[in-house]
Amino acid sequence: MGPSSTPLLLLSVSFLFTSQLQTGNAQPDRKLTHIYKTVNDQLLELDVYDLYPGAGEGKSSNCPGTSGSAALKPLLYYIHGGGWKEGTKDAVPSYVTDVAARAGYKLASVQYRLTSEAEKWGGVQAITWPAQRNDVVDGLRFLVENAQKEDFMIDTSRMACWGGSAGGQLCSNLAVYTTYNASEPKLKVAVPFYGPTDIIDMVLDIDPKVGCHIDHDAVDSYESLLLGSQSTHISIKEIRHARDISNTSMPWPNLIALGQSVNSVHYVLRNSPPMFVAHGTDDHTVPFKQSIRLVDALRNASVPVEFGVAEGCDHGSQPVACWAPTVTKAQTWLIDHL
Repeated sequence: MGPSSTPLLLLSVSFLFTSQLQTGNAQPDRKLTHIYKTVNDQLLELDVYDLYPGAGEGKSSNCPGTSGSAALKPLLYYIHGGGWKEGTKDAVPSYVTDVAARAGYKLASVQYRLTSEAEKWGGVQAITWPAQRNDVVDGLRFLVENAQKEDFMIDTSRMACWGGSAGGQLCSNLAVYTTYNASEPKLKVAVPFYGPTDIIDMVLDIDPKVGCHIDHDAVDSYESLLLGSQSTHISIKEIRHARDISNTSMPWPNLIALGQSVNSVHYVLRNSPPMFVAHGTDDHTVPFKQSIRLVDALRNASVPVEFGVAEGCDHGSQPVACWAPTVTKAQTWLIDHL
């Protein structure tokens, strides 16, 4: 879905990171905030970072004043998590900024509409799927359309996404959906971390030995809200029941189809981008089996995929020490494949 407008408007130039970004070795060179589209007169923005390694490591070639500063750079497109309800484009993990700095990538972090923001976007009853995917697709398209301009300088043949949790779902979905739709910009690779896939069957994927901290079937769950429960008052559990009994009366077929379109598995093709899929075996938020579904679909389609299984690790890259080996593997894989 195209934006209502795509202004190339620079909102701000910042030489400061949020505290979360400052935890890594990457140091800010420049952050540019752009409007990539408007919805009901409200602005959607993305940030484009120039990064260089920390003290003692020397600057990468994407820094002004160094040789190669005018060269096009690969793009790492970061998509934040938060259950499609919370989160901000400003919260870029240090392991993402570090790999972007080390490899000399352009880094972009995108804002997208959240299910908790219905009133903000024109007083609609609910912000439902696929608004979130439309936004991240439009953000990527904006970067591609402006790739040759001085503030961007992006090599559009070398673009990757990275996201965690809901951002992981959006990353994998963006990768396969844009391949499925020939007119959309294409990613070369994707790095989804602990993302949902089949939200209708989320509860069925819970390992009883691990358990789950969230009632995914509740009418106010992240997944139910994504499918519009604010206005329909229909839960994921009810949608699954309608599917299982083949209920063809409205609105059930539409809600079932909407839920299935969230699942990246439905868009996997033989030419889908290679992926590094990571998930902790002790995830109490998004069941580990959700990533198994995605990995199996990619392998069945002969799409190159590496499965970063974080043994004993929980959701959200926690604890950090537990996740460190998997994060390092993902960074190395990304550098090797992008």
